[in-house]
Amino acid sequence: MTKLISTEPFTNNLSSYFALDGNYGSADGMVVVDTTTWSEEDWTQVEEASDSERAQVALDLTRKN
Repeated sequence: MTKLISTEPFTNNLSSYFALDGNYGSADGMVVVDTTTWSEEDWTQVEEASDSERAQVALDLTRKN
């Protein structure tokens, strides 16, 4: 079962993210989801989504699974 971790965008300017690959920045509007049960088709939808649509596609897929 897919677990939705958060659908609430961070709205304060004090929230930041730090990734293991060294990237960091503002966490404003960040969406975090568990993709454990996603299929190849799900990932294709994410890859084909525009940058502005990608977070919503991820949320929709997570809710579907």
